[in-house]
This record gives sequence, structure tokens and C-alpha cells, in this order.
Amino acid sequence: MPLADGTLVPTAETPSNDLVPHLLATSDVLGTGWYAADAAEVRRDSTVVVVGDGAVGLMGILSAKEMGAERIIAMSRHKSRQELAKAFGATDIVTSAAKKASSALWS
Repeated sequence: MPLADGTLVPTAETPSNDLVPHLLATSDVLGTGWYAADAAEVRRDSTVVVVGDGAVGLMGILSAKEMGAERIIAMSRHKSRQELAKAFGATDIVTSAAKKASSALWS
């Protein structure tokens, strides 16, 4: 696997079978959300828009918050995910469809 040395982390011991699914989900979602924020060059005082409220989008919100973004706008149409987004650091929620989102953000 190319770049496996940057994406694989050894465990001190063999994890229990019930922990393995959580580790696999974490390795995928955590890395993807963090990479997205890093690739977007999120810095202190940045404004960030996260499109989508799935596991990776929510991790992107957490990552942007950790990187110091001042304003984090989550685009979400799911009430339960909006609440998570706010808890994870989203400062604004846009519930409009994509065509209306631009006017909702900048009005």
C-alpha cells in the first residue's frame, strides 16, 4: 500500500474482536476528515464550509475546529446530524439545497 506508513498505526496488542470494527471505522473516518481539513489549508481564524453531514463531514468539522477555524459552516438537512455538527464545533448550519446554499451563506 502506498503511504501505508502514514496511515497505519500499530496497536500495542491484538485488539479484541468487538473493538476491531471501531478501529476500522476510526482509521477511515478520522484520516479522511483530517486530510480534508488539512488539504483545505484550514488555519486559525479560517472560515470553513463542510458539505455533508455524514461521518467524514462531521470529522471534518472536528478537524477544522482543532485546527483553529473561527467559523465552521455545516451544510446539513438532517436534524440529528445538525445537533452533532454544532456539538463538534459548527458555528452555522445551512439547511438549503445546494442551489440555494450560496445565497443562504452570504445573505
